[in-house]
Amino acid sequence: LHQIGLVNDEYTYTFRHIRLPRRAGVKKVQFTAYAFNSDRVKSLTTPPYEYVLPANNAAASPRRAYLITMGVNANQSHNLDLELAVSSAERARALLRNTLQVGYSEVLEVPLYSDFNDNHQLKLNAANKADLKTVLDLLAGRKVSPNLWDQVDPKHKLRAATPDDAVVLYVASHGYADPQGTFYLMPHDTGLNWGITEDILTRCQTSADQSPTCKQAQDLLAHSVSSADLTSWWSGVDAGELVMILDSCHSGAVPGKEFRPGPLGDPGFGQLSYDKGMQILSASQPVQTARGEFVTGGEGRTLLVDALETVAKENPQQSLAQWLHGIEEQLPRTAKRLYPRLKEEDAQLPVLLDFTQKPNTTLAASQ
Repeated sequence: LHQIGLVNDEYTYTFRHIRLPRRAGVKKVQFTAYAFNSDRVKSLTTPPYEYVLPANNAAASPRRAYLITMGVNANQSHNLDLELAVSSAERARALLRNTLQVGYSEVLEVPLYSDFNDNHQLKLNAANKADLKTVLDLLAGRKVSPNLWDQVDPKHKLRAATPDDAVVLYVASHGYADPQGTFYLMPHDTGLNWGITEDILTRCQTSADQSPTCKQAQDLLAHSVSSADLTSWWSGVDAGELVMILDSCHSGAVPGKEFRPGPLGDPGFGQLSYDKGMQILSASQPVQTARGEFVTGGEGRTLLVDALETVAKENPQQSLAQWLHGIEEQLPRTAKRLYPRLKEEDAQLPVLLDFTQKPNTTLAASQ
């Protein structure tokens, strides 16, 4: 968003470095524009301007899918340790890879895991806040520290995503939504804040308590990945297909408490995802916890990944977008099968936001 000042009732702003598609068969693109006044009233959306791509656009680049899977079993705050996150992320990685290989010439995988060995000692430590930020920075074309680049992408295959590419992010970890509606993902490096629970986090967010416990709670959230962080990091990632799957408690809160789909110019993640035409699948409602299951003779998995496996098995030829809609319908059935005694109001319900097809809004809007 850019603040403008009119001169003789006119203003011109040039947007630079806009990435354009180069895949075969795409010969033109359309641009529209709108603005807001100081009272947050939206202008009319301009009629589409058709731009014919240069003739040399025929020299198409390979279409790449970037698949990032993050699983956090081991946490610096050990009461937040999990057992199913990494195995769920690995299973999701295999299933998502299979469907992405259909539409893209190359699938570049970035696993970010923290996990223990059999003696409960840390054996993997690549699910840190800086690791996820670095990956999204690279995909947005932002500069990163060489050391961090080497850690998450040792072969340096990550580059700025284009409108011909896909970026898919799956995260299995703890999640928390504060009373103001801000969502937090818990990476490995939450600090040594043993014993901080959701109840403590909420109490410290709603009171002026400055006790050592509340200072620890504040430190844990500062080390976590907030929805504001996700908004900043995803900004500039200009892939043609953008998908985020959050397999955590309270993940339905990620768009923001007051989010309304539409071109309203809000600063939150919901507005960014709407503007970018993203698909976001959250494992649970804002006030719900997410569940998993242990598999006899094998590794456990979350209910979302169980539902993904069912949908993938029944519909192997479908696209990822179709799978996401299928998971939205399948997950409650999976939860009912595995937890038959669970009250209906406690059943785990996913949230799917699919902004790949947005209405052409041309009327003024205010907030």
